[in-house]
Order: sequence, then C-alpha cells, then structure tokens
Amino acid sequence: MNDMKQLKTLITLFLLVIGTSISWAQSEETSVTARTAIWNWKNGVPSSIFEETNLENAKGYVHSEDDPASLKLEVDATGGSFTVVKSGKVYYAKLTNNCKIKVPVRRAEDKVTITCQSKYNYKIGNATVNKQTYTYNVSASDAAQGYVLITAIGEVQFHQIEVVQNKFSSI
Repeated sequence: MNDMKQLKTLITLFLLVIGTSISWAQSEETSVTARTAIWNWKNGVPSSIFEETNLENAKGYVHSEDDPASLKLEVDATGGSFTVVKSGKVYYAKLTNNCKIKVPVRRAEDKVTITCQSKYNYKIGNATVNKQTYTYNVSASDAAQGYVLITAIGEVQFHQIEVVQNKFSSI
C-alpha cells in the first residue's frame, strides 16, 4: 500500500515537471518583442506600393513587404481617391476628403506613426491631427476591432505609415 502511494506521488511530480517544462518552452518559442511594417511612398517601400496606391471610387489593399498576408492597409476610397503623386523628386500618397485607411493592430501597446508631406489634416482613432509627424498610441477598442482607422479631412499627403505591433506573438 505504501509503495502505491509513493508511486502515485512520483507520477504526479513527474507530470507537474513535464507540464511546467512544456509551458515554459512554448512561451520562449512564440514570444517576439515587436514586429514593424512600413509603407513608405517617399522611398517606394514595399516595392508594390505604387501599383497598389491607385484607387478612385474603389476599395483595395496596400500590402507590406514583411508579411503581405496579414500586414496590409485596407483602403476605402469609394467617395474619392487614393493615388501616388510625384512632386519634384518626391513621391507621396494623396488621399481626398473622407478616404479611409485601416491600419492593422493587435494590442493596446501598439503604435502607429504617420509622416506627411505638406497637407496633414486627418483623424486617426479618436485623435484629430494637424502635424507633419504624429505617433498614435493604439487604444483597447482599436485593438479589439483589429485596426486603427485613419480618415482624411480634406486632402492629405502621406510620406509614410508605420505600425509597430509590440509584444507580438505568432500564435
């Protein structure tokens, strides 16, 4: 009888150690500090950015280079246009009034930074922005819906949109 109790205790301890080891190993494998996606019209990054930024009265996507399947801008230009413009040697994305861009986010710790050419009156999430460069801290409600919404107020000229998804996990 005593041998049976010792065997049960030994098996229980063994299972606890194995379970803890597996849990620890999984958390080590899937945890990545952050992942960043950049859409840069000024420098033509990603390489498909000029072709994908050509929407008039339509919807479409601008894919990232790092993860084109999940990191993509969803653009709604059904009431206007989203086009590439060249000014001298500089390219930028031009959005007309009420065009919308959904930037993919995952957590409230994520950040979206926008850099503009010369016209920069837009809304992002719950903020109205009138600055050349602005970093938006993603809210819990943005993260819950999976994106931050950018809406053009008048004409907007973007050089770059960058999203940093912090505490990224591939699972």
